[in-house]
Amino acid sequence: MKLIMLIFALVLIVACSTQTKEANIEESVAAPEVTGEESTDNTDVSDATDAPAGRYDEEIADLRAKGLQRTSYHYDFYYRVLDTFGNYQTKADYQVFVKGTKTKKVYIEPRKLNLEVFYDSLYLDNDAKTAFATCVKSGVLCSPSYEKVYPAEYETLPFTGIDFLENIPTNAKVVGTRALFGRTGKVVEYETSKGKERLYIDTYFGLPLKHELYKVEGGEEVILEESTFSRLSDATESDVTVPKDYVLVE
Repeated sequence: MKLIMLIFALVLIVACSTQTKEANIEESVAAPEVTGEESTDNTDVSDATDAPAGRYDEEIADLRAKGLQRTSYHYDFYYRVLDTFGNYQTKADYQVFVKGTKTKKVYIEPRKLNLEVFYDSLYLDNDAKTAFATCVKSGVLCSPSYEKVYPAEYETLPFTGIDFLENIPTNAKVVGTRALFGRTGKVVEYETSKGKERLYIDTYFGLPLKHELYKVEGGEEVILEESTFSRLSDATESDVTVPKDYVLVE
């Protein structure tokens, strides 16, 4: 009898020992609780390497950066808008010279400064907020003010190629390459609150050659607004500075 009870006790001891070992094994393989600085990101690695939202296409980013860094340029600016009758109305037609904080506008046709004075060129200092008008070409209207300078009302350009670069949204895409005005431009398309837009960016200067706001109607594109920036080149200090031999007339 004593022998049987001894054997029974040994069986109980072995069984308890086995259960304890199994519990320890399960505890050792359970995922540890992670808190505080030990927390890890379980995001898929492929997701982490994707470009974040709001980043420009690499080619557009390079062109845009190149253009925004330029402080010297010249172009012939032409801007037209489609009216309600289906006709294009010219809103601007002049040359622009920019060098640092100075700008010069040169008009094709002389403009009236006052009842007696006409001018074809306007020199703007964007820091001092000053403007001086003069005629750099002689002619019937400009002869009286030729080589004379008159204080004028300061103004800013309605918009420039730089403005278009600044307003390119991050969803813009390069859709091709096109030659314009003897230069090579990348064609960039995107949508804004105004509608569908297309910008042609010069590959050398990084500045716009042309901008179009358009809509598609009956399967056809209709240009609503068009701006062109032809004869793109550098500007010099003399381009934006009133000649020293011109006489100031107060």
